Amino acid sequence: MNTAMKNLVGTEVRKGLGGGALDLVLRWREAGTHWRRIQGETYRIAGRVCEASESERWVVDADVGCGVIGRGMLATLVTLELAEADAGETARAEALLRKVATDING
Repeated sequence: MNTAMKNLVGTEVRKGLGGGALDLVLRWREAGTHWRRIQGETYRIAGRVCEASESERWVVDADVGCGVIGRGMLATLVTLELAEADAGETARAEALLRKVATDING
């Protein structure tokens, strides 16, 4: 496991602002790694989401801006844009993000 993944301290799946998206929020401890490694891991996690959902219609977007959330913590996002999703698509998207979160948390 590389340094950045050791610094992943939490994940959360939540509805995105505006309601047409789901976010996988990744919380990272800043100490001991460079923010570029955190960005790289966020892109790799977004890649897992892309591969697992290649037959779906939603758009996957990785926000690797590394927002500072305080106390030496950073946050990045993997967002599924679900603008015209029906209830089934939304449920599949949420289940997929929860599975990815579980997989990366070990």
